[in-house]
Amino acid sequence: MSTNTIIAAVILVVGVIGFALGGKHVSRTEPVTLGQKAIVEQQSDAAVATSSRVSVSTSGNKKLAPVMVGVASSTAPSLTKKVSYASDFPAEARPIIEKKIADLRATLAKNYEDYSAWLNVAIYYKQAGDYAQAEAVWLYLATLHPDDAVSRHNLGDLYAHYLKDYPKAETYYQQAIAIKPESATDYLALSELYRYSYKQNTSAAVDILKQGIAHVPEPQVEDIKNALAVLQQKTI
Repeated sequence: MSTNTIIAAVILVVGVIGFALGGKHVSRTEPVTLGQKAIVEQQSDAAVATSSRVSVSTSGNKKLAPVMVGVASSTAPSLTKKVSYASDFPAEARPIIEKKIADLRATLAKNYEDYSAWLNVAIYYKQAGDYAQAEAVWLYLATLHPDDAVSRHNLGDLYAHYLKDYPKAETYYQQAIAIKPESATDYLALSELYRYSYKQNTSAAVDILKQGIAHVPEPQVEDIKNALAVLQQKTI
C-alpha cells in the first residue's frame, strides 16, 4: 500500500469514527481499520463489571450474559506508554496518528469514563500496528461494559486477523452474538473464521449462519442467507 493511500485512509477514518459513534447503532462485518473497513462500530450501552473470565453462548432468543476470557482489568490502560508502530508504517503518516492519539489521551486524562475516546484511541493504536495497546483498551472496555458488542467484535477481529489467536477470536465473536443476536455482523465474521482459519473440517461455518438466520430480522438477514448459499454451493 502506498504512503499516500495510508495517509488518505487515516484521514478517512477520522471522519468515519465520528459518524460511527454518533448514533451508536452502526454495524458491519469488520472493525474500523483502513479504507473500506472503516465503518464498523455497533451498539454499546454502559454497565459495570469486574469479572476476569467469561464464557458465552446463545439459546433460542434468550441473551446470556458474557464473561471475560483471558486477562482483562478494570484498571484503565496507560495514557503515556509509547506507541509501537509497525515497521512498514510510513513516517509521513505518523504525525496524523500521533496528533489524534495525543488529543484523545488528553481527553481521557480529564475523563477516564469517556467510552468514545477509549474506542477511538484503540482504533488509532490498531492503525499504527500497536496491537498490544489496542487489545488492552478493548479488553478494558469489555470488562467495564458487559453489554458492549463493539469492543468484543473488535477483539474478535484483532485475534482472528492480526494476532492469529483463533480460539479467542471465536470466544469474542460468540460474546458479541450473545449480546446482540439480532445483528448479522458477528455471525458473518465467525462463519468466515470457521471457513478459512479455524474448525475448517467441521460444519461450524454453516451452523453459525443457520443460527443467525433464526435471529436476525430482514433486511440484514439477507447477507447471512447469501453467505450460507455460497457455502452450501461449495459443498455440492
